[in-house]
Parts: sequence; C-alpha cells; structure tokens
Amino acid sequence: MLKPFIKLLVLIFALFYCNIGAAQILEETSQAADHEPRVSGELIYHIESTVGNQYFLNNWVIGEIILASDEKIYCNNLNYNGYVDELIWVHPEFFQHIIIDRYNVKEFTLEDKNASYRFTNLGLMEEEDLKDFNFYAQILYKGNFKLYAHRKVSRVGSDNIVQNKKNVRRTRVNPTPVYYLQMPGSEMLSFRKLNRRELMLAFPDHRREIRQALRSNRIQLFDENTFVRAMPLLENILSDKVDE
Repeated sequence: MLKPFIKLLVLIFALFYCNIGAAQILEETSQAADHEPRVSGELIYHIESTVGNQYFLNNWVIGEIILASDEKIYCNNLNYNGYVDELIWVHPEFFQHIIIDRYNVKEFTLEDKNASYRFTNLGLMEEEDLKDFNFYAQILYKGNFKLYAHRKVSRVGSDNIVQNKKNVRRTRVNPTPVYYLQMPGSEMLSFRKLNRRELMLAFPDHRREIRQALRSNRIQLFDENTFVRAMPLLENILSDKVDE
C-alpha cells in the first residue's frame, strides 16, 4: 500500500523540478500541472556502498529525458548507475535518490561539461530483434549500422575497509562494458572489447577488405573512438553481408 503513495510523491517532485524547455523549478500552478509532462519513479531507501564508482559520470549533471510519448523533460541532478542499470535523479532539496521508471523512458542524454552522452532504452525500441535487450545502452554510432555500449558496472571482488574504527567488508566494482553492433536484418553482435582482433574474428570473410580500408584511412582500431571512426567504412564493406 505504501508504494503507490511513494510513487505519487516522486511524480509530484519531478513535476515541480523537471519540465520541458528548462532545468528550473516549475511554478506551482494548476496550468503547469495540467499541461507539463510527468515522470514517475521510486525512492531508493538504500544504496549499497561499494569500492569503486557505480555511476557513468563522476558528477550529477543536467540531462534530457525523452518519454515513451516522445515528450521531452529537462532535469538537473541526473546520472546513470551501471551497477543496477537505472537512470537516477537526486531531488535538489531533500537529496533522495529516485529511480526513474524505465518503462516510461525512451531515451535520455547526460550533459557533462563539453560532452554529451546519449542513451536509449533498447527494450522500448520498435525493432523486434531488440525486445530481449531490456537495458539502457549508450549510442556510440547511429547510421545504417548502429553501435551501442551497455555501460555495465559489475562486482569483481570485495575489500576490507576501515569505517568508524571498524573493519567493514565492501563489494568492489569496476566498469565491464559490453558493446553491440546492430546491422539491418541481422542479429546483434556483441563484443567485450572494441579492437582490431575482435572485429576480424566477427567478420573473417572480410578481413582483407577491412585491413585495406583501415590502412588507407590511417585508422588503428584499439578503443571506442577509433572504432566509431571506422564505422562508415564497415558499413560500406559489410553492406553485401546485410543484403545476403
């Protein structure tokens, strides 16, 4: 019985602190309540303390949320938690952490200084072959082919730390991203690393063409940035595979 009441409170919080067009507090008017889009979520009563950062960014930032209805909401104090795969909002006055309802989030963007990071909810995408991929993924490249990064944070062990003069055991976490390459009419390919070796293993019949294209364009595949630079070349080379 308590959860519906809590969700109602969260919705009210979000209504007055997240609105279309500005990351400012809405005026408490009936007109705003009738016409502004709303986000819902659930209060987090306990966040597990870990050794290592659970969040995508080190700071809480301004961001844009695109709802399933395609309405847009701008908020302060957003971040993505890869440990629980949730978009988190911090209430600016009460400092409660709130999980934004993922079934109402189509996409969101986090703005950090001069960088912008766009995420999509793969579970809400129209493509039938993505229905089983029910998680948030950062869009690294979007063309005829698409490249996503699931910014997972995983438990990798545990450490003893001293807290209040007592030894406490804490879960240790590290980023463990998984990358997905989507080609039209083809299954989603997954990669633990984005490098030349993984690409050659994925497309053994196109090794020669890929090597020549990378050499001609002076691209050495060893990280996300170089892989994104190579995506237009891969689209051109692998187009025949898509048509098969």
